[in-house]
Amino acid sequence: MGGSFSSQAEAASKKVTVYSVNASTLNVRSGEGTKYKKIGTLKRNQVVSVKKTMKSGWYQINYSGKTGYVSGEYISKTSVLNVPLIKQRPQLPSGCEVTALAMALAFYGKNVDKTVLAKQMPKDKTAVVRNKDNSIKIWGDPEVGFVGDPFGNGITINPNPLKEVLDNYRKGGLALYGKNFSVIEGYVKKGAPTLIWFTVTHEMPTKRTWKTPKGKTIQAPRPLHCIVVTGVDSKYVYFNDGESTSLSGKNSRIEKTKFINIYNAMGKRALVVN
Repeated sequence: MGGSFSSQAEAASKKVTVYSVNASTLNVRSGEGTKYKKIGTLKRNQVVSVKKTMKSGWYQINYSGKTGYVSGEYISKTSVLNVPLIKQRPQLPSGCEVTALAMALAFYGKNVDKTVLAKQMPKDKTAVVRNKDNSIKIWGDPEVGFVGDPFGNGITINPNPLKEVLDNYRKGGLALYGKNFSVIEGYVKKGAPTLIWFTVTHEMPTKRTWKTPKGKTIQAPRPLHCIVVTGVDSKYVYFNDGESTSLSGKNSRIEKTKFINIYNAMGKRALVVN
């Protein structure tokens, strides 16, 4: 793989263990064992906040602000990059890319406000022209710069122009297009948080295209989003999602095959923050 990674030791020391449910449902109990009262239920893939590992193999966890216990038999453990979570809202309703970039920079101790990054992005200032059905007919090119307004109604910016912002704070970043996910996985496992163009819903996108004033066709599947991949194992991909939905948060995870399908459908776009 090309590119430099001068801070591998620095990043490798910044890892955290993610505990998540590997059963369809998992009972949370008031004590360490099945004889104790059930106080709640966790769903598959839900990330668990572990307070203590018990000698019995059960975990003491934080459950809705209370102490609960779950069987370790139904919990998976994975080491991932400890990338700080930054929320894009309310300041940047359309600024997921710079929010993701702010997270990746914070991982290396460079705390840059997401709104500062948003103002530094290259912009394509082409005005939107809509069809009679309100679909987009003409708009800007995200390979030139951000299309729309990250502080309001906007769409996206591609890896190349976003890398220009990254270069102001950290060298060695890699804008990737069309690479298989195995390439992304390799960089993440070496300790580099990587931005991925994804979907808000964590489901397959629907098609959306428009033309630039010069006639270039822009592919912008929706609902378009940008996240930071923090870890990969044999079954799952882990990532920080800066939106404010039930799916978003720190070290969220989904099945690896599903993640790759969405990554492919979104155009195989990534920005490695080395």
